[in-house]
Amino acid sequence: MPPLRHLPLPVLLLVGGIGLAAATFTTSAHADPVEECANAASRGQTMRDGGQLLEARSAFGKCVEASCPAALRKDCSEWYTDVEQRTPSLVVRIVGLDGKDALDATATLDGKPVTLDGRAIPVNPGRHTVVAERPQGLRAQSTVVLSEAEKSRIATLVLDAGSGDGTRRTAGYVLLGVGGAALVTAGIVGFVGLRQWVDLESECRPRCAGDDVSSARAKFVIADVALGVSLLALGAGAVLLLTAPKAPPTSAFGPGLVRF
Repeated sequence: MPPLRHLPLPVLLLVGGIGLAAATFTTSAHADPVEECANAASRGQTMRDGGQLLEARSAFGKCVEASCPAALRKDCSEWYTDVEQRTPSLVVRIVGLDGKDALDATATLDGKPVTLDGRAIPVNPGRHTVVAERPQGLRAQSTVVLSEAEKSRIATLVLDAGSGDGTRRTAGYVLLGVGGAALVTAGIVGFVGLRQWVDLESECRPRCAGDDVSSARAKFVIADVALGVSLLALGAGAVLLLTAPKAPPTSAFGPGLVRF
């Protein structure tokens, strides 16, 4: 192999570059573990003080490894335990109007999918948004604020599965509206018919025109029919509303706020 001074300049540059890259790789691959531990401890304290308890827990978990100095491991272990105790957690539960678990529901916590298995999810203290959805296109959303050390806070969101309970209540209100309108119609038409009949009695009886008499009687018939429709609609609406299951709140947070 010729001496380096006799090699062309491009070859010298290539060799130098390869050597520099190898040296850099070797240096990073053999970084000082003590320095890495110290950096992890520093990051953990900064995140802890900023309320990022999950991130702080992860950082403290790195400076308790066997490669770290014993004194630093001791401090990090204490910090890790402290952060673990201060980290709140949330349990997400989705139910239908009957209070039973909605097994076909999905949920997200702060935009990330969560598994609805009843387990508590560690979160940072502060505000969090829970969104629940069901295949029928139903959707509910609520926001909760968790304090430090608040463990297993229950977030219950209620979604109607379309079982007919909501339809029953809607139909009940519609029937009450129809019954009320029919009752008003019966009163107005009956009053007009009565006034017309009284006028006939005072003005032309017993020689009133047949059309006038028929018109007054027709109003009585209409009033009677409207009254019958009103009573039926009001009765049916009341039955539907009284027999429909009472819906719990759309969303509630905390043990005991929604009882099933």
